[in-house]
Formats: sequence, C-alpha cells, structure tokens
Amino acid sequence: MNHKLYMAALALLISGCVKDDPVFPKSAFDCAIGVQNTHPDSLRFTNFLEEKVQEGLPGISMLIETPDGIWSGAAGLADIPNNITLNSCNKHKLGSSTKVFTATLIFQLYEEGRLRFDDAITKFLPDSLINKIANYKEVTVKNLLTHTSGIPDYLDIAYSLKYYDDPTRVWTDKQELELVYKEPAVFAPGTKVDYSNSNFLLLGMIAKQLTGQTGTALYTSKIFDPLGMSNSFFNEDGTIPDDLTRGYFDENGKGNFIDITQRSFAAHSMAGGAVSTVAELHRFVKTFWNGNSLVSEETKNEITTLDEIPFLHPDKFNYGEENKVNKIQGIGLCWFQMDTDYGIAYGHDGGYDGRRSVMRYFPDSQSYIVYFVNGSGESIRPILRELRRNEMIELLFE
Repeated sequence: MNHKLYMAALALLISGCVKDDPVFPKSAFDCAIGVQNTHPDSLRFTNFLEEKVQEGLPGISMLIETPDGIWSGAAGLADIPNNITLNSCNKHKLGSSTKVFTATLIFQLYEEGRLRFDDAITKFLPDSLINKIANYKEVTVKNLLTHTSGIPDYLDIAYSLKYYDDPTRVWTDKQELELVYKEPAVFAPGTKVDYSNSNFLLLGMIAKQLTGQTGTALYTSKIFDPLGMSNSFFNEDGTIPDDLTRGYFDENGKGNFIDITQRSFAAHSMAGGAVSTVAELHRFVKTFWNGNSLVSEETKNEITTLDEIPFLHPDKFNYGEENKVNKIQGIGLCWFQMDTDYGIAYGHDGGYDGRRSVMRYFPDSQSYIVYFVNGSGESIRPILRELRRNEMIELLFE
C-alpha cells in the first residue's frame, strides 16, 4: 500500500468522519485475566509498559513466555474519554495478523487433499470473478501465500478515498477485489515478493468456495473452538461490541488521539478483521508451532523453507545491523521469517487505523511475545518502530 498517500488522505478526511465519543461503563471492559504471572522479570515487564504509555502510547497489552516463565500485563487506557484502564484480557482487532488464521485454513485444506500449493487459482474461483485481475491465469495458491503473485494491493489510495467517504461501510470481498480490476501487474508471478492484501482476500475466497462456509464459521470451527479461544472472533459483519478496546488515531501528530473504532476497515475479506486477546493469540502461535493439532510438521517445514525470490523493495525489509531485528529474510507461506541477534523469529504484524498487533516466536529459545497497541499516527510511529526492532528483543533476552 502507498502509505504516504494513504496518510495524506486520512489527514484530509478524518475530521469529518468521527462522531462524538460513545459512553461505556467501566464494567463493559471487565474480563478475567486468566494468566498467572510466573516469570521472574514480571516487574520489569510491567514497568516497561508503563514507560511506553508515558512516552505516548494510548494503551499497550503484552504477553511474554520464555523457558523461565510466563507473564501478561497492560498499561494505559482501553477507552480514553471514559478513563477506562486497559487490561491484558481486553479484546483488540488484529488487522493483518488475521492472515495467519486464513493461512492455517488453507494449510488444513491442503492436508485434507482439497488443494495443492501449486494449483492455479482458476481451479477454485470462477473466471467471471477473477478475469479482470492481473496475472490471474498464472497465479497459484503458493503465490498468494508467499506474496509473489504480482497482483496489486487493493488497499491503496483508491480504496482509502472510497473508505473515508463512508468509514463504517462493510465491504464484501468481491467489492474489495473489484478495486484492482484492470490494474496492471506489479511483476510476473514468482519473480518478486511484495506484500499485497489482495492475496489473502483471494485465499479467503478460495477457502469459502471450497467449503461452502463463511469466514466466521471457518475460523470458529477450525481454529477458535478447537483451541478454546472463546474471546476471539471474526468481525465479519463490522459490528463493534462494547467490550472491544477502542482504537485511536493521532490526527495532527501531536498526541491528540481521536476514537476511530467504528471504522470497519476491510473486515469481510479474511485479510483482516479478526479480534482476539494477547493470551489467546499466544495460545494460537504456541499451538501452531509446537503442536500438531492445527497443521502437521511437514507443512511447517514447507513454511520455514524459503524460496530464493527477492523482495521488490528490499530496503524496506533490511533494518541494518544496528538493530536487534536485522532484517526480514522472506515470507514463507504467510509467516514472516526474521533474522535477529538471538536467532530466527517467525511472526506477523497487523497495523492500520488505531491499531498495531505483533506476534513473534523464537524457536531457538522457545520464546514468544505478543502485544497490541490501540493507537496509530505520526507521534507514536517512532515508539512502535523501536519496540518492533529492538525493545521486544531486549525484553526477551537481555
């Protein structure tokens, strides 16, 4: 996505799209923590979150697990005008971190023999739906999973402008897909890697086409219910529950946050739209990588085996040796593989208006970190960048 154009459109249009702040009772955000803190560094972790709020984050919730123990905590506010404290058990929208759930559905269909990674998408989706998309005849399921399709990202400036005309509109996946009709290919399939939300829009369509089920039904029956993720759901119809942590955007870069929770933001497409807690997202990540109930070891081996395909914009993924997360080596079937000072990490991020979600798994040390921030905007961008590239590594290992 063209983030400079996107933010410009946002700055111009946001002021006319926000209604008065809703009023919620504090009881709306009551929840059971569920994690017993056993980590010896629990106090240090808690103090760190408080420091991040002092630096300018509206709120942050986090869970850390290492061989020494587990901890979860939160700081800041779930609801600023109503002065409601954020708890680590509160629910957050995940944004693009939803993609790991969609990928898991595709892996399960693969293991059931209902698709192959080298199948062309024309095998599953009708020609009338996809024949106006660049590269549609050549693109495979694997191209979508690895972001090597060359299909343009529908979340670009055209979507942004339409979105802010009606920010609470819940788009169908077909309506989202139509935004890239007749747009030129970014590159030939399989020649470059470039992140595009259109890839997972199409994967969600394939999963629904093959099963005859909705995204909500698939996530619930295949992932959330089996893992006991009772506070997780797919926000497919755009309904905002009262107990969802509010999302805030800094409209002028000076830390003046406004509530933009009501915006649906591409919920329907299975490229985003899931809701969870740090404890339940951690449960998913841990089960995915250290269990066999979601996917097999053979599939995980395919995920961790990277093809030698270069990024279209390699500088965006090379952070430099001065950072503890040095670079992103590649995208292996949805999961980002990162080179850090403490070994390989696997994960995915989600980031859009008023939200940031991050999950990481470090296999060498069997360590995990999951965190959510309920804010976005220029004033906190450096805080979020430092957290992703350095501070989360320091929390885990130093």
